[in-house]
Amino acid sequence: MKTSASSYLPQGQKALLAVSMDDGAWKLVDRARDWRLQPPAGAAFPVKVHSLPEQKALEVDLSVSAAPPGAYRLLADWDWDTLAADGAVHVRPLADFKGARLTAESQDRMRELTGRTVAHAEGADFEFVDKVALVRADDKYTPPAPLPFSLPKGRQQGPQDRLEFVVDTRPLAAGDYSLLLTEIGGQTHTVPFKILPPQPKIANLPLLLNAGESEQALTLKGENLDHLAKLEADGATLTLGPLAGGERRVEARLHADLAPGAAMTLRAYAQNTSQPEVVPGGVKVAPPKPEIAGAQLSLPNTEIKLKPGELPAGGFVSASLRVQHAGPETRVRLRCAGSDVDEASIRVGQQTPAGSVQSISPDTLFLSFDPGKWQAGCALSAVLDNGPEGASKPRQLGRVVRLPRIDSFLLTEDKTASGDYAGKLVGAGLEIIGKVGWTPETGTPVLGLPAPVEGAERKQALEIALPWPPPSPHAPLYVWFRGESEARLTNIRY
Repeated sequence: MKTSASSYLPQGQKALLAVSMDDGAWKLVDRARDWRLQPPAGAAFPVKVHSLPEQKALEVDLSVSAAPPGAYRLLADWDWDTLAADGAVHVRPLADFKGARLTAESQDRMRELTGRTVAHAEGADFEFVDKVALVRADDKYTPPAPLPFSLPKGRQQGPQDRLEFVVDTRPLAAGDYSLLLTEIGGQTHTVPFKILPPQPKIANLPLLLNAGESEQALTLKGENLDHLAKLEADGATLTLGPLAGGERRVEARLHADLAPGAAMTLRAYAQNTSQPEVVPGGVKVAPPKPEIAGAQLSLPNTEIKLKPGELPAGGFVSASLRVQHAGPETRVRLRCAGSDVDEASIRVGQQTPAGSVQSISPDTLFLSFDPGKWQAGCALSAVLDNGPEGASKPRQLGRVVRLPRIDSFLLTEDKTASGDYAGKLVGAGLEIIGKVGWTPETGTPVLGLPAPVEGAERKQALEIALPWPPPSPHAPLYVWFRGESEARLTNIRY
């Protein structure tokens, strides 16, 4: 009777011991008596042994034996002879599995919808593991699912600190799970782990950081960005912000010694993972962002005096922009403050119906545009956009205002009920006039709305009333727009 080269039995448990012997000898095993484990020195420890010829093994029951861990010879008595198994039999204690866990690399790969995944557990002696199963931590009703597993040397082949198993994650939703490791004898141990959600994917790589800016904001685009836990790059500090609209904001601080063209490795850590996804060149240093250092505007002449900062609709406005870091591919974007929608985008050297942009010198752009493209009240700003290399901060140009057009002014000798004299303004856009007067302090309300002028397309006539006489010969007319408290001087004179 010969045992395997390394035969290990769990202390205090019933287990199989693989042996080899002639076929005719198997029937003699159960007739042997006084089976015992004999240590190198000292008294033997009785055990119970039962033959299992179909499995080429002996069932050795240590549950009633006091044999401590150690190396033994398996002996029995036969008539007046002693049967002795060739080879040592090792008795070892069962593991407690308090430190058992998935390897960090295996935990990182445990993701839903991935499919068949080979993983490893470590942190314990797995030599006597008999079964492996999977169970969801919060599922009371689904029975554990058996998993195939293997040990480096095989079961009962001595201490083994690693166990390999296979799990199909396709039907598993992200969440907390446990491996159920059952040892010989039926004792089951729980090893918690997680099935992770899908891996985050950043679509807009490389991330561009502008030289010359210590702090700047980036926007991540891609999939599952809410599962990102941390971003790292040598030469920059990246701080993740919240997810909004499927995109995620990043506050970046670039180290001052990095010049345009420098590339850095990006390390993206997903939640509950130990190792990052490494993207060589995932962060690059771009040239400085463009900047509008100043703006000087030239406005068209209007019949009604503009207030400071107003841009009259209906005529082209010119602006000289003092700029930095602008080039042939730079675009000037015009939009209302507080809006993310660009109303006009004009490349340097381009002329469009919305306007034109010309380069006068390396640091000067000449912009021409019609504010009438935007609604009245729009706080219009300009942005220089260098595409992927970044855009400037908005520079406010002014607030769009729509002025009425006054073609003629008539004052009659007809008196109104209030004692003023009736008059008429003819033009367009007169509906915004709420009062008229000879001085900026006193105005007479306009009681009606303008009426269309027969035979004149888009012309209106507005009935007004004014006191007589005016404060001076050929005194200018003042008008008040509806909703405004201050008068506006016009070049209209009686």
